[in-house]
Amino acid sequence: MGFPEEIVIKENQKFNGDRAVLLERKAELEAKIGQTQRAVVDMDNIKLACEIVSQKLGSLTYEDKRLALKALDIKVWIKHNELTMEGSIPMVDDLSNLTVTSRCSG
Repeated sequence: MGFPEEIVIKENQKFNGDRAVLLERKAELEAKIGQTQRAVVDMDNIKLACEIVSQKLGSLTYEDKRLALKALDIKVWIKHNELTMEGSIPMVDDLSNLTVTSRCSG
């Protein structure tokens, strides 16, 4: 059609390269969307989990409390007059039938 073949081939290679980059970016974005959807926070379950833990907190031994902090992956930073705490609450889909029992020793 009047175009030099080498120019058509180079342009085609460029388009194919651009397409590969876009497909890779699309896969990255879809993975991020999936992560975000899985990370949706259910505040009702978090409040329920906190209530259950706070009800039992007074009866825990020092060792039980230490294990709870470890299980919740609690990290504390103190900087000047500022305290920062970070942790995680392992969640199940339905906490309505959850019961908390004391840890057995012996």
